[in-house]
Amino acid sequence: MRHGPGPHMCGPAGRHMCRLELQDPRDFPVSWCAVDEGLPIAYQVLDKGVAVLASDGEQVGTVHHVVSAPEKDIFHGLVISTPGHGLRFVEAADVQSLHEHGVDLRIDTAAAQSLPQPGGGAPVFDEDLGALKGWHHWVHKATLHGDWKRES
Repeated sequence: MRHGPGPHMCGPAGRHMCRLELQDPRDFPVSWCAVDEGLPIAYQVLDKGVAVLASDGEQVGTVHHVVSAPEKDIFHGLVISTPGHGLRFVEAADVQSLHEHGVDLRIDTAAAQSLPQPGGGAPVFDEDLGALKGWHHWVHKATLHGDWKRES
């Protein structure tokens, strides 16, 4: 973006603070923008559509939804909508901070473009009630293996 001299507000809802500086009078002016992401927030109140920014400051997408286990207060990560790449999963370890108007990632734009697609939920296990009879069941109970079967 080309701006006039001095700081001014620009961008959607005036959330970007931009400044034009001259490093050296013989050089071209340098413009930089800082995004006002708002206050830090918890994952439980993060809204859909919030901008997701890579560590180099580039917007790589928007929040589609939060992946969590709320009953255990576990934040697994985010599914983000990316332009041209569809939905991508960002694991919690790659999320640096959450704010009202922005999510900061620990990874750069190149790494963000190679994020995996969301792959569904965790595997589900269930006990086969028909197999709870007989000596096989009691051997599993005694050895603490249980009668769990993985659902397909």
